[in-house]
Amino acid sequence: MPEGSGPVESDYHRRAMPSQLAVGAETDPLRRARQLQRSWERLLADGALSLELPPGATAGLRPTIVESWRRSLATGLDPTDLLAPIEADESEMLERWFEHPLGSLTQDLMEQLRKVAEESRSMVVVTDASGLVLHRVGDESLKERAAEMNLVEGARYNEAADGTNGIGTALAADHAFQVFAFEHFNERHHEWVCSGAPVHDPVSGRVVALVDLSSLWKTAHPRSLELVTTAARTMEQRLFEVRRDQDARLRRRYGDLMTRSTDLLVNRDGYVLGGAEPASSKVLDIPEGGGEVVLGERSVAVAASLGQGEAYLLHEVTTRRAKSAPVEVLARAEKHVRELVDEQAALRQVATLVARESSPDQLFAAVAEQVARVFDVPHVRLVRYEPDGSVVVGCFRRGRETRRAVPDRIALAAGQPRRSCNRSADRSPRPRRGLCGHDGGDRRCCSWRGHALDRRGPDRGRETFVGGDGGSLAAARAFPRRH
Repeated sequence: MPEGSGPVESDYHRRAMPSQLAVGAETDPLRRARQLQRSWERLLADGALSLELPPGATAGLRPTIVESWRRSLATGLDPTDLLAPIEADESEMLERWFEHPLGSLTQDLMEQLRKVAEESRSMVVVTDASGLVLHRVGDESLKERAAEMNLVEGARYNEAADGTNGIGTALAADHAFQVFAFEHFNERHHEWVCSGAPVHDPVSGRVVALVDLSSLWKTAHPRSLELVTTAARTMEQRLFEVRRDQDARLRRRYGDLMTRSTDLLVNRDGYVLGGAEPASSKVLDIPEGGGEVVLGERSVAVAASLGQGEAYLLHEVTTRRAKSAPVEVLARAEKHVRELVDEQAALRQVATLVARESSPDQLFAAVAEQVARVFDVPHVRLVRYEPDGSVVVGCFRRGRETRRAVPDRIALAAGQPRRSCNRSADRSPRPRRGLCGHDGGDRRCCSWRGHALDRRGPDRGRETFVGGDGGSLAAARAFPRRH
């Protein structure tokens, strides 16, 4: 992203992720579990937490856990009879996983998660921002044990659905957090220790996912919270790099469309990628699909969608104090921007076919179709005169239901041999309409590639020189719409 706009790498670690370790290295896990068990039975199983408590009633419990228990009770959950709901099947979750921002990092991510699972002797769980389990990786026996309490793909594990746990409570706190044994609200989780860390979007800073390490607490790795925090930060860094590369690609693809000093290239999130930045450095609010955008108190622009909304080209239309520009001004500006976008897309499609070494007929058909699209006409006939005396006709017709481009090769009519014009253009007399100024003959028979055909008729449309080589000439005829 350009300087002074969008996120920078240091933004990734701007949030403090305080360590919320449940059991320190100096603490005996078994003794701590027994202490927490007594608190859980008295405050949750017996219902004491819902009543007025005397001072010291929650001694030995972390304040974050007590607050989470209260939130869980307020939703009406029963800690002794609770099973996390499964909201989607495995096939749907696989689709969601690949559509998720982390899903695009699958190859690198899977290798990292496997290493974390092996090192921590845990199961790695990845959820979305709402606590819906997207993916699990780890020891198969541990995954089977987790399935008994519905810790599987498609299950909802936020606090509202499952009470205090390493996933939901870390999401609620928006930082790394560990829940140990009887700190879990749900009785089914009391043999587990869960450490979760949120993953933040590099642009908005919002939570997009959570990584959790879950294992039986009697065999838990002492550094599980540290491992999952490092994994989350690594994922954020990878998301940042992907975003940086995407923005660079957008600049290369659409940067040439900025033809005026006030034009802006903006990504789908509203960050300026190129052009003179507006007075306000805030993220721009771009309507979906494009439209009017207020740049500041005295500036209004119109945004045109590029590449199905992957970026937007903003063209400033007024600097008056009015809150919005006149409709006709916006319409003219939007028309101009869309024309630029259409022309760029047409050139890109033809260039792609050339790079793929497509056949001449495929290129011919593609040119005919793109001419029709750029000039917004329903019918284009593209003609190429070959040195051997034949004519290639490419026809693109846009009907109500079909679009087709059909190249065809035909011979020139008898009596119309191709003639070669060797005289230079600067010595050529001014030709009559439709005639060659070199020989006074029909320009269609002239092989001089500098000739521009410009014949018009009431029903024949406009014929325009497209290009040619030493022995051939290509021209396109665009037929206007009939009203």
